[in-house]
Amino acid sequence: MYTIVKKAQQRLYFLSRLRSFGLTTQIMLTFYRAVIESVLTFSFTVWFGSITVNEKLRLNRVVKTASRTIGRDLLSLESLYQQRLLGRAILISHSSHPARHLFNPLPSSCRTSPVKTEVIFSHLWCIHIPLSMCFSVYILT
Repeated sequence: MYTIVKKAQQRLYFLSRLRSFGLTTQIMLTFYRAVIESVLTFSFTVWFGSITVNEKLRLNRVVKTASRTIGRDLLSLESLYQQRLLGRAILISHSSHPARHLFNPLPSSCRTSPVKTEVIFSHLWCIHIPLSMCFSVYILT
């Protein structure tokens, strides 16, 4: 974990240099996503759920520093983690993925009714998947 934070902090220097050159927010944001966020999030759907609170704080400190440098709010790593897990679960459950059989929907009595925005909240029950991957999915009707 220390090496990931160290590598990302080293790349923050280059982000601050871009700001000193007067580049636009969009260019700095693109640089952040390509150079810094990619280091922070490399394979993090595998390891992020098992790190300590202190390690998460150290990682998010890098994101906050980049946010201040760019001058724009950036998503926290927890938000990115949830988005990527959700995206992965949707891809697996709605495709011919070999692990699709691991996602079994609960009976309809466990589902909530549709809301005015036409979103159904459906729970997925995971058989052989780590607890960090068992979560709820929004399915647009």
